[in-house]
Amino acid sequence: MIVDLVETTDQKTNRIIDQRQKPALNQFFSSITALGSAYFSLILIGFAWSFNEYLLAQKLGIGFVATGIIIFALKYASKRERPENHIENLISRASFPSGHSGNSFMTATILSAYLGRSFAFFVLAIAIAASRVYLEDHYLSDVLVGSVIGFLIGQILITV
Repeated sequence: MIVDLVETTDQKTNRIIDQRQKPALNQFFSSITALGSAYFSLILIGFAWSFNEYLLAQKLGIGFVATGIIIFALKYASKRERPENHIENLISRASFPSGHSGNSFMTATILSAYLGRSFAFFVLAIAIAASRVYLEDHYLSDVLVGSVIGFLIGQILITV
C-alpha cells in the first residue's frame, strides 16, 4: 500500500514536471546537477585539504565514502529503474536512492557546521536534489531518501 502510494506520487510528479519544462530551467538544472557528483565531491575534498582544513577534508571524505556505500547497497538491493535511462556512463542504472542528493545533503550538513552559512548550502543541496527529478534522472522518492541519508551521515560526522 505504501509502495503504491510512493509510486503513484512519483509518477504524478514526473507528469507535472513534463508539462512544465522550460529551456531556462533545463539549462539551470543541467548545470547545477553536476555539483552533487562524485567528481565535485573529490574536488571539494582536495580544495579543503589544500587550504589546510584537514579535519573538514577528512569528514567530507568519510561522508562521501559512507554515503556511497549506503546508497549503492540500496541501489543494488532495490534495482529500481530510472524514470528515463538517457544518462550515459553511469556506475549504476538503478534509481533508488539518489547519490547526487545524498552527496549534496551530506556536504551541506558538514559545510554548514564548519563554515556557517547553512541557508546557502542547503538551498544549493535542495536545488541539486530538485535537478535530479526535473531532469528525470530520479523519482521524487529517490531524492528524498538520498537527501535524508546524506543529511543523517553529515549529522553523525559533525558530532564525532
